Amino acid sequence: MRGPSPWFLLLLLSCFARSASAAEAAQADSLGPLPLHLVGEAGIGWMQSPVDIRRRYKAGLDAAVSLELHGRRRIALSARGEYHDFPNAAGLYSGYYNAGGAYPTGYANINLVSGRAFDIVLAPMLRVTDDWWLDAGAGYGYFDSGYSSGQKFIDGATGQTITVPGSTGWGAVVAAGLRYEFQPNVRDHILVGARWYQMSRDTRTLQCFRLGAGYRFQ
Repeated sequence: MRGPSPWFLLLLLSCFARSASAAEAAQADSLGPLPLHLVGEAGIGWMQSPVDIRRRYKAGLDAAVSLELHGRRRIALSARGEYHDFPNAAGLYSGYYNAGGAYPTGYANINLVSGRAFDIVLAPMLRVTDDWWLDAGAGYGYFDSGYSSGQKFIDGATGQTITVPGSTGWGAVVAAGLRYEFQPNVRDHILVGARWYQMSRDTRTLQCFRLGAGYRFQ
């Protein structure tokens, strides 16, 4: 009785090797270390609301650096550090307020100031298509209004002491973003997108928006 053909044994061994390789790849995908990616972004951002704080500033530079932990094909986790610049809006703000303490009424004896904010946000990410990502998360940040914390002025109409709306200090942050990512070649990952974030400060909630572009390093 003849034994199995050598070609049959070779084919059987080849199939076994492929099955083992596929099993190892599946195990590596589920249990192995997940890739980290560094992302740098820059763009233009502006404060949307509230109006009495927004009119102190104009649009300025926004920048962000993030580490992204990519798991399966369509999910990731991002840890973002962001900087927001709010240049002064000349001619739109002064030290005197109306009786409600809400809107500037004239020009006073103070200098126009610029603001800025820093925050760190942790956000899960979802890849909704091959090119589009959504993310939403929360964190903590610091808003520098350009005035010292607790700065006050005298209302020229009523004589009341008015605290500058949107004081300097720390606050909770929530943020969300949408980005489009494409590859002009095999190596480079270019992204463009929009981001919204909100910081809670005392009794005020600052809402801002940003349009920008960036690069994902692999």
